[in-house]
Amino acid sequence: MRSSFLSNKYKQWLQANPEDARLQRMQMQETANRFLEEGDEASAIHCSAQALEIAQAIIQSLRCPEEGTTLISQDFIAYGALAIYLANHYRAAGEKDAAQEIIHDAQQQLMALTPLYASEPQVAQLIQAIVQSLSDDRPAPKTGPDGHMLH
Repeated sequence: MRSSFLSNKYKQWLQANPEDARLQRMQMQETANRFLEEGDEASAIHCSAQALEIAQAIIQSLRCPEEGTTLISQDFIAYGALAIYLANHYRAAGEKDAAQEIIHDAQQQLMALTPLYASEPQVAQLIQAIVQSLSDDRPAPKTGPDGHMLH
């Protein structure tokens, strides 16, 4: 994401406090969902973008030795899911370029972090699977293989 919804100082705090950051991420996701239910797409996009940046700060944070593979995996899954969620918001708002940028940036971020988990093949494989799922994240076709419109 080229534009930032969070200040650099706040991102640094999130990276230094990943447990608190996880709570912030969940709260921001809940807020985005509430805005979406209320029909406020613009606010939902804004909160989803903040949640994605929080998730990014978490996956960029230094890991404590006691953080297990499960917690790390959950962080990466949340990041990938939020990227898809935000991209879908942008697509629904007719902003296809922004949606593609979100997906591309998320893929780049994940590929850059993969080598850090070379000693943890389970996490490295999960990251690659998320990158692949982001590659598969395309809008449903409007026509079938025979060229006829789908309903």
